[in-house]
Amino acid sequence: MKTRDEIIKECVGAVVACWNHYNDEPLGTIPRATLAVYLDKLLPEAHYAEWEAASDEYQRYIDSENIL
Repeated sequence: MKTRDEIIKECVGAVVACWNHYNDEPLGTIPRATLAVYLDKLLPEAHYAEWEAASDEYQRYIDSENIL
């Protein structure tokens, strides 16, 4: 499971890739950071809390079974 931060970074990456596909001038670091901050404030926390809990539970399972 991905963490909330990983999901936000992936979303920013998708927007940047789309922008770069259709435009000659790539997005710089300031627009990328602005997107990340905006998504961090816009996206709900509740869904991510559940995902992170599931991810933590899965990681405990992996650790207990010495799978990786």
